[in-house]
Amino acid sequence: MDHITKRRYMRAAFYCGVLLTLAGIMAGWWTMNGGHLNSYGDRLIAIGRLFGLLAAWSVIIQVILMSRAPFIERNFDLEDNIQLHKYNGYTMLGTIAGHVVFLTLGYSLPTHVSLWDQTIAFNTQYEDVFLATLGTIIFFVASFFSVQAIRKKLRYEIWYLIHVTVYGGILMTFFHQINTGADFINNFWFTAFWYGLYSLAFVVWLRYRVLNQLVLQYTHQFRVESIVQTATNTYSVSLTGRNIQDFEFEPGQYATWRFLSAGLWYEAHPFSISSPYGSDRLRFTVKASPSLTEKIMRVKPGTQVLVDGPRGSFTAERADRNSKVVLIAGGIGVAPYLSTISVLLQNGKDVSLLYSVKDHTDVAFRSELVQLQSEGLKVSLYLNEKNQRITPEVLGSITQQDTTVYICGPDGMSRAFVATLRGLGFEKRNIITERFAF
Repeated sequence: MDHITKRRYMRAAFYCGVLLTLAGIMAGWWTMNGGHLNSYGDRLIAIGRLFGLLAAWSVIIQVILMSRAPFIERNFDLEDNIQLHKYNGYTMLGTIAGHVVFLTLGYSLPTHVSLWDQTIAFNTQYEDVFLATLGTIIFFVASFFSVQAIRKKLRYEIWYLIHVTVYGGILMTFFHQINTGADFINNFWFTAFWYGLYSLAFVVWLRYRVLNQLVLQYTHQFRVESIVQTATNTYSVSLTGRNIQDFEFEPGQYATWRFLSAGLWYEAHPFSISSPYGSDRLRFTVKASPSLTEKIMRVKPGTQVLVDGPRGSFTAERADRNSKVVLIAGGIGVAPYLSTISVLLQNGKDVSLLYSVKDHTDVAFRSELVQLQSEGLKVSLYLNEKNQRITPEVLGSITQQDTTVYICGPDGMSRAFVATLRGLGFEKRNIITERFAF
């Protein structure tokens, strides 16, 4: 079974699991509510409960999507994962709103209580409802700051800290669902079903978001060896430790790095692994913002580093079906290609690199690229200061329909090249991207 077919089956398995849990939720809801739909108030309440169950279901899916489990990371591209996360988030917010609106209407209209008074009653007289209200506020605030126009104005660190609070919101809504939800109080099996779903999500999240980092640190004891500037505002951080060569990653993957030093320990940043596979040093490369550059340059050799990864599916095996490979890099987007190129050349691929940078000072890894050229890599450099661009004509002249094209660089650049290639008739499966935007 080739890599593309395996990914297709794994993705289908994920969607089947999602649909099976949805079927279980609908069956449980109907068991508890199907015989109690006599009045319009009962019907509104039943719909509100259904929305509440669907909201909890969306929360569990969101936790699994955020878990960084290899099953998700390897079978969904980073952009696909982001899209799943986004649309599931919309579903979560919509179902939470539906839960609140329909329950409030269902309880207030038959008794002629005002919507405001009913809302106050929910939050003061029902167990854990106020906690759920706080959790809901957290979800909506985090979603507000995820809107692209707003997110672009935020520093990554601020956006990250805001999203960490979502875990608190999940915990708050969990207690409300289990302690107050009418579909659980008198239904042992449905309650057990939900405990199972929450337990699965929590175990997966704990395994890959927390324990994975601790186990890796215990095994390898990662610490900073050196920080070297490789191009304008671009830095390579080399890590040493114990048995680094045994750290398993596939060329092209990335990891999330956390320096355990003052002013940085609470920040985690995703960066591509740029060291050769099997090296006794682990290296990642950063195109730093002014604030991040200042912090990185304060990091001293010997500082311990938590590594969360490897992650991603931007790997050489994705080119299995085609003999010709074109790599498009924008700026620091060349970093994940360094180890990928060696593997592709060893596999007998015809590999070309189109490397776009602002000027000569932005060219990173010069000596390594020269070495790879001697091994068969074809390099074309495009300097923006000289108005050199990777145009549709350039792409059309060096690519054929059986070419695999990798794209890594700024988000706008990646989207533009994907659109160009699709316009040239390329199939989506032959275009592989790594998204640089958070």
